[in-house]
Amino acid sequence: MKNTYIVLGAGTQGVAAAFDLALNGSATRVTLADISLSKSRAAIQRIRTLLSARGAPCPRLTASAVDARRESDLYKTILGHDGALSALPSRLNLGAARASIAARTHYVDLGGPFETTQEILRLDRPAQKMGVALVPDAGLAPGLCNAVAAEAIAHLEKIESVRLYAGALPERPIPPLGYKRVSDLEGVLAQYFGKSHILKNGQVTERAGFSDREDISFPAPLGPVEAFVTGGATSTSPWTFEGRVRSYVFKTLRYPGHYEKVLALKELGLLDEKLTAVNGLSVSPRSLFLAVAQPRLEHPEVRDMAILRVVASGQQSGQPLEWTYDLLEYEDGATGFSALQRVAGFSAAAALTLLVTDFVRARGVAPLERSFPSTLYLESVQKRGIRLRVLSSSPGSNGISLKKDSGIQ
Repeated sequence: MKNTYIVLGAGTQGVAAAFDLALNGSATRVTLADISLSKSRAAIQRIRTLLSARGAPCPRLTASAVDARRESDLYKTILGHDGALSALPSRLNLGAARASIAARTHYVDLGGPFETTQEILRLDRPAQKMGVALVPDAGLAPGLCNAVAAEAIAHLEKIESVRLYAGALPERPIPPLGYKRVSDLEGVLAQYFGKSHILKNGQVTERAGFSDREDISFPAPLGPVEAFVTGGATSTSPWTFEGRVRSYVFKTLRYPGHYEKVLALKELGLLDEKLTAVNGLSVSPRSLFLAVAQPRLEHPEVRDMAILRVVASGQQSGQPLEWTYDLLEYEDGATGFSALQRVAGFSAAAALTLLVTDFVRARGVAPLERSFPSTLYLESVQKRGIRLRVLSSSPGSNGISLKKDSGIQ
């Protein structure tokens, strides 16, 4: 079987996803396309080197240039591939999805503001007509966290609450925000202050982003962190589980103090998007903040961590039961891929591989929690070295580990 893939965007997530597809996607060809051909070529050379160091077979690897703002160019670049993975800025995902439909190519993206996902959801009928699947929001959050929630829900007959927490943090707090940039900061702020969709009393409800802060503690070495509601990460799950789950809420994890500092920036107007007159010029405070702050938040000397916790509470066989899923991943020293690259990029690549190899035969818009068997998907993710710890507990118990290294049980 000839499996051919294209990854759109040769940034941090794109190169990780392309590497995974070349290594684990049963691929005969992997194309990496970016507006910068030199960036694509450098990423392809890095992938070749990594595959060679592992002694792994190397499929045909191709670097390509594409202006993703032009759907006609995207279509021509995607045409002839079985699967396309968008690691583009999220504002370009809709065009990439439309171009993938026209090219009769399965499509997966890493997610972004839910407004973009809603536009992609409207492409269900044309995608079905062309015989392809569209999987939006398949990174860490949205993405993996919702698939883990689906797995937890499957173990309960009556579900009272599902609480999801995720974040990408430096291994230690770094002043002034206790944070380092591990993804596009513009997207992070859009998620912070976007609308959140949750389940409350079994019904889909909107909640403002950057709200409902709480303290939470993880085992060492992470320890205490803070969590707060942000937009987008629940994706389609509230509608999927409406009427079955009473409460379904996602919160972003950060080191203590981050929330208060960002809230101060917001209240001072420094994160406003509306143009402001400054010395005769029209300036967007947020754009200025991004331009000034983003390079100061790089901190390449500090490794990142990817953290996920899903807690589902309810009943099984008439008895109270709670399932907890924890994930804590670090940068891989052998490949140089960060924790977020591994967890988000590899997870999205796993979803696309399952589509292209026909292990999942979805068509039309296919959200992870609806269209992918959760156990199959999570086992595929864990085969990529991403470790998920699973505990089940009932009142009076200390928790029983149900997870072996081989996969979900």
